[in-house]
Amino acid sequence: MELMSSRPTNLPIGLTQMLAARDERVQRQRIWLNRYGGSLISFCINMPGEIKDNAAAHQLQAAGVLAVQRELNALGWPVSAHDSWRHITGPEAFWSVAVPAATLKSAMITLEQQHPLGRLFDLDVLQADGRSLSRREFDLSPRRCLICNELAAVCGRSRRHSNEELQVRIHQILHSYLSTQEEHHVCTV
Repeated sequence: MELMSSRPTNLPIGLTQMLAARDERVQRQRIWLNRYGGSLISFCINMPGEIKDNAAAHQLQAAGVLAVQRELNALGWPVSAHDSWRHITGPEAFWSVAVPAATLKSAMITLEQQHPLGRLFDLDVLQADGRSLSRREFDLSPRRCLICNELAAVCGRSRRHSNEELQVRIHQILHSYLSTQEEHHVCTV
């Protein structure tokens, strides 16, 4: 998989590219687990549509990486390794953390639920043997649709909402978050 520059490509991708990207991510996850041990956070963006490498995805990645870093720092959990990538198939990041996977997954679920952009983050946690922990293991229901609050998987399978509708909703969430961040960083002279 080719890494993209820091500028968004805004190029459409197909199913074949997404499946190849997923396979390559699984390989990288295995390499990281073998190299660094501990548990692994695998971060992606929930971005519908054919364009995964765009300005919104870059902004979401920056906010997500910062949120995960802050959470790990606040909890005092040691990070063995961290890296971020921007692919044409979307941004990704990994953290190797010396904390039991179930404890780490619980913290990442809380982050996804409490951060204003958390619904757009996909924070998978893998244990040392490579198994990804699911929300069901924590007695949590699957994620809800961004638009109608139905189960996201049901809306996705039935294509209840167009990619354009979903993109508009994502941009609304992102704009609201960025506006709030700007308000908190206004300097008075």
